[in-house]
Amino acid sequence: MPFSRRLSVSTSEIEDLAVTNGKIANTTITNAKINASAAIVRSKLAQEALVSYPLNIMEARNENGTIMDSTGGAGLFSINSGGWGSGAISIVGETATGNKKTDTLKKEFAIPPEYDAAQDMRIVVTGLRAVGGGGLSTATVDLLVYELSNIGGTAADICDTAAQTFDGTATDYVFNMVETNLVAGDKLSILLKIVLEEDGTNPTYAQFGGVTVQLDIQG
Repeated sequence: MPFSRRLSVSTSEIEDLAVTNGKIANTTITNAKINASAAIVRSKLAQEALVSYPLNIMEARNENGTIMDSTGGAGLFSINSGGWGSGAISIVGETATGNKKTDTLKKEFAIPPEYDAAQDMRIVVTGLRAVGGGGLSTATVDLLVYELSNIGGTAADICDTAAQTFDGTATDYVFNMVETNLVAGDKLSILLKIVLEEDGTNPTYAQFGGVTVQLDIQG
């Protein structure tokens, strides 16, 4: 025997909702119509593309595990923390004068719970430039990105973009990832390497403003 039940609602409760075959069209369920206490699972939420998560660059370490300071050294970045009245923060590589300098730093990143599994992820090195005006035969930035296991082991490099060349103009450099196996809660080890070779006698160094991870998220 068919079951039927009469439902009484006011006109205001169904205003602007398009109902077809007993179902409410997705496009008519707007944010304003959802109760604040509604228990909506994350998978039902709209995706936001490439939301930025800037890394705390002052927590990054040199490849040898040392904390960056204001002086740097062989194979080490230094940090320019700006100071009172400035507030600017930048990372500075070794100065090259008629030679080649290679500097590498490392930072871990935990993929946040709102990440939409296996969707777009990229890492952006922001405001990178060469400072000093020397003739450069090499000026490249490269990333290695590894997914870490619970015991600190790594799998293959998931960075899908080759090393990029930079010059004296501050530019953002985008590195795409292979996201196939990535899910919320994964931990990544990000290594950034800058190689700078100056051909003459003009002291030149690399400088950048930071590193940002961009993710497709839900919620």
